[in-house]
Amino acid sequence: MAMKTRNNPYAHIDSFGALQAEKMRLYYEVKLSKRKLDMDLIEMESIMNPFRMIPYFVSELVRPLAGNLKEWFLSIFHGQKPKHEAKETDETTSEH
Repeated sequence: MAMKTRNNPYAHIDSFGALQAEKMRLYYEVKLSKRKLDMDLIEMESIMNPFRMIPYFVSELVRPLAGNLKEWFLSIFHGQKPKHEAKETDETTSEH
């Protein structure tokens, strides 16, 4: 009679066939885990790809500049002073 322990995850194995089935189950479980890790690695490599990150950072830097440039062009076409120039003139007149 085999000694049974409480926390033995293989207590259900009682024959050679069950042992082979458990061996195959563990093999496929390990294979699935490796595939998941490979997929995560591929995903991280694609996210951290410098060819993708450079355009992202450039677009993040250019976006505020483009907004300021757009505001400047609109102010020129509408005959108004840009906001930053209007603030400077207000500050200089208030100092005198």
